[in-house]
Amino acid sequence: MFKKLQSLFKKKSSVGEQADTKIEESQVDFPIDRTDYFFDHALVFYCEENNIPSEKLSQSDMQEISKRAAFHLSIFVAWLAKHDFLNPQSDGFNLEDAQKLKNEKITGTDYLFKHLDEKLYSSEIS
Repeated sequence: MFKKLQSLFKKKSSVGEQADTKIEESQVDFPIDRTDYFFDHALVFYCEENNIPSEKLSQSDMQEISKRAAFHLSIFVAWLAKHDFLNPQSDGFNLEDAQKLKNEKITGTDYLFKHLDEKLYSSEIS
């Protein structure tokens, strides 16, 4: 996957001949998905479902909306842990919680919120 993506990040020069810039896999880090991309949709659905105007949402409502926005990504993070695809060299990796996630002692949402700042970057995957 990274080999195909690397070609997108190579610099092309229109001035003279320059050597292609080689980008190592470890240098390419981009967001795969973020829960905040889906927050607005989750907010609308939550308000409609519970018949609550957005101005009257409590802190616990906002937390629930964040969890709903993260649902699809948390399933993927749990799958990554189950198959040992979480990168132990990444900044967000936590061995103890990765094992708990793998053994279904915590949820993907728990791991995503606690260690990955509700975002999954390419560097998080090995």
